[in-house]
Amino acid sequence: GGKSNGTSTSNYGSYGIFTDTASPLNAGGTAVVKGTGAEAVYISMGICVDNNITVGDTASVTGNGGDANGFSYGVQATSTLTVSGGTLNANGGESDGPSYGVQTTSALTVSGGALTANGGDAGTLSYGVSTFERQRRYA
Repeated sequence: GGKSNGTSTSNYGSYGIFTDTASPLNAGGTAVVKGTGAEAVYISMGICVDNNITVGDTASVTGNGGDANGFSYGVQATSTLTVSGGTLNANGGESDGPSYGVQTTSALTVSGGALTANGGDAGTLSYGVSTFERQRRYA
């Protein structure tokens, strides 16, 4: 299976893995995908997909948000997030605003595999999983 690890840093925001609307994240087979957001002034996300995320087979997907003054998400999908096999682990970091392990603005389906999500220490809201639109990503 394939492996992907990412970390990106900027003064304003940090994304371990970022895709735009044309690029869903489909992890299957024995794929290993890991994204870690670094400390950022406003936003830190481990994995930000402006589309669907699908985790299946025995794939392993991990997203860890870093510390941020604005908000921190482990994994964000602006469309559907489906876990039909494998594992999805997501952890929000410390944030002055909200911190979510998983944030999706559409449907969340877990029909197999495992989902573990933890919100971090937050100034406002901290959820393991948020399935409503509070804040979209900013690039």
